[in-house]
Amino acid sequence: MKHVIFILILASQTLFTQAQVTSVSPVTLNMSQGIQSGFKVLIPEVKAKDAQRDWEKLMKQYGGKTLKVSKSSDLVSSNVLIPSLEDTAIQVFSNFNSTPEGVYLSVFLKSGNQYYHYNSDKSPAIQSILKKFATGAAFDAVSKRLDQESKELNKLEREKRNLVKDKETYEKEIKRAKETIEKREKDLVENADVQKKKQSAIIEKKKMINKTKVELGKYDK
Repeated sequence: MKHVIFILILASQTLFTQAQVTSVSPVTLNMSQGIQSGFKVLIPEVKAKDAQRDWEKLMKQYGGKTLKVSKSSDLVSSNVLIPSLEDTAIQVFSNFNSTPEGVYLSVFLKSGNQYYHYNSDKSPAIQSILKKFATGAAFDAVSKRLDQESKELNKLEREKRNLVKDKETYEKEIKRAKETIEKREKDLVENADVQKKKQSAIIEKKKMINKTKVELGKYDK
């Protein structure tokens, strides 16, 4: 249990460190709607499919429905209402790109015919949403991994305890076996001595039988 607590503390410290360095940056990409400017954030520790699933849940919380854009790797969330940005619904295009560092999420927010730019007055609110999402997704991913590793640790410790019990059982069986062998060795010595005495008794008895036969012959008609 102490090992699990230590891992939890260590993982929490790591997560908070990552959350502090997570940043949102501007991005210009040739996405499904042409070359557009948007926002990009790195989500460490996660898999693209998990990050995408979490993003769809977030869009749903804002009332949006997320679908895949035909012939593109983009997703589009329609009828997204984010109070900190607009009083009316917007479209949010998103793209998830896996790298050795983690998953890069590129987001393009469209209000009417216009896309939000990194230097717009709405940028701080957008960055806050993306940073919070990236931090939460990374935390959830590491938490799940920690939970799995904790289960594996518990299994290993349980197997170790079973091995210790097996060792104790084997030692007891070996001790009993040694005691049995020691007793049987004594029994063998005693058995050999008794056999000698029995053999002597057999010889004497045979002599007596032969003598009795001779006596019996005296009275044979």
